[in-house]
Amino acid sequence: MNDDLRVSFHEKLMGLMHSMRISHMFAHRKASPLQDVSRGQGRILAMLKIKDKMTAKDLSYLLGIRQQSLNESLKKLEKAGYITRQPSLEDGRVMEISLTEKGRDLKQISNNNSDVLDGFLDEELKQFGSYVDRLWNAYDEKVEADPEDQEMYERMRERMDMMRDRMGDDDFDEMMRRCRHMGMPFGMMHHMHGRHHGYNNDDFGGCY
Repeated sequence: MNDDLRVSFHEKLMGLMHSMRISHMFAHRKASPLQDVSRGQGRILAMLKIKDKMTAKDLSYLLGIRQQSLNESLKKLEKAGYITRQPSLEDGRVMEISLTEKGRDLKQISNNNSDVLDGFLDEELKQFGSYVDRLWNAYDEKVEADPEDQEMYERMRERMDMMRDRMGDDDFDEMMRRCRHMGMPFGMMHHMHGRHHGYNNDDFGGCY
């Protein structure tokens, strides 16, 4: 392959990534942190909008947030009137987290920018998607997980399996589908774990 062509392609790829970051920045420039579904407390509220009445443990699993950090954020959200924490009817020792009316009414900014693809035909998207998969695989082959990373990936797989068992296949798949359409970032992280370890998209509900 022509070296100049490779350099030109790489420049275009880097330019695309830069444009995507700029687009995200401009979309959120007037938004409060609570309106951003990609980080912090906004991410917690976004998950509760998708599935209300969740335990802190489940939120910690799904969002990949340490329990201590999550509890601090939940206290702030509760104090601000966005969530409530009530004992579960099934097990009074477990606290269920729900959105208040204020939390449900908060308008958040989705990271779903699929409208930029409106100018492409379905066949074009399929073909381009296959090229992206090949490029993604090429980058994945350059990455080798060390034993600590491997252990982390396996723990995440176990957590997702546990969540699927607790929620049931239909509810879990629907939750992950809604995460994908909101552009929530953790779905992509799960996808990368699966690619490195032989899991397919369906293992995590297709949130990619």
